[in-house]
Amino acid sequence: MSCTVSHCKNCQRFRSEGVSFHQFPKDRKLLKKWLIVVKKDDSFKLTKYKLVCSDHFTTTDFIVVNE
Repeated sequence: MSCTVSHCKNCQRFRSEGVSFHQFPKDRKLLKKWLIVVKKDDSFKLTKYKLVCSDHFTTTDFIVVNE
């Protein structure tokens, strides 16, 4: 699977060091923000296979959860 962001070449199969992939959030408010940032409109078909790579986030976008 590849990053959903246009012109991004990151792919899960050939993962670069330090690149992670993230599913779109289920929370509707947060999802709307993501869709704006990745330049997708309401016609975008969201599936569990649509991912955004970590290159499109800043370190402050992440919440680290200790497992």
